[in-house]
Amino acid sequence: MSLTSSLDDPASPLSRFLADHLPRPRGRLSDLRRRLAPFPAPVKPESEGVRPDYALIGHTIDHRLRISLGAPTGGPIACGVDLARIDDDGWPRREVTLAVQEAGHDLLAELRSYEKLDGVPLALAGEAEDRLVRLCHIASGFETIYRLGGFVRGNSLGRCAPDAGLEDLLAAVPATVVDDVRRQMMLAADPGPFPALRELPAGQRICGPVFGGSPQVKFPPEAGQRVVTLRGRDLVAARSVSRVG
Repeated sequence: MSLTSSLDDPASPLSRFLADHLPRPRGRLSDLRRRLAPFPAPVKPESEGVRPDYALIGHTIDHRLRISLGAPTGGPIACGVDLARIDDDGWPRREVTLAVQEAGHDLLAELRSYEKLDGVPLALAGEAEDRLVRLCHIASGFETIYRLGGFVRGNSLGRCAPDAGLEDLLAAVPATVVDDVRRQMMLAADPGPFPALRELPAGQRICGPVFGGSPQVKFPPEAGQRVVTLRGRDLVAARSVSRVG
């Protein structure tokens, strides 16, 4: 389920959130454009001959901003770690999915160390920020697995070695991604609006809902539900609509 699909569904968690917190968006968009005018233009990543995965970079920035505001990154990452066992018609190999899952559990443990009520500064010093950006990027790869119900060919996590661990996955994150997200965080911190937002009481730092999953698919299957296989992954043919999460 895409963001557009969520916006088209007035009953989706995202649509309900926007209706509650951002009613009458046209006026707010005009005000946003006016306020953005004095700020530098967005940083565009260098492609090095390969088109960057802008969606994945966007998810990485989302996770990094949530951590800065003290908001948990949500359950999709943990679900993605669990669903990494489901391959795409034999890709990646079983030993790779096992390695990815094990690295995913280590990732979740390290991300928990950043869960602080007051959040984390937008731009940590030196290697600390680089590592956090890499963690967020790998987390985005697991979120993609969650969104698609398992591995789909092209997910960079599936290209790792069978004996790869978390450190190997972090090292494989392109330096251009780390540099781009770091610069985006610096822009958000100065002269951007986020320092003032981080000073708000925790109850007023309200982040949008995380991805809620497809309403047609639920893991694991419940008693009485039939499991069908599509493109190498197990899906549930449920009689009633259910939601992941």
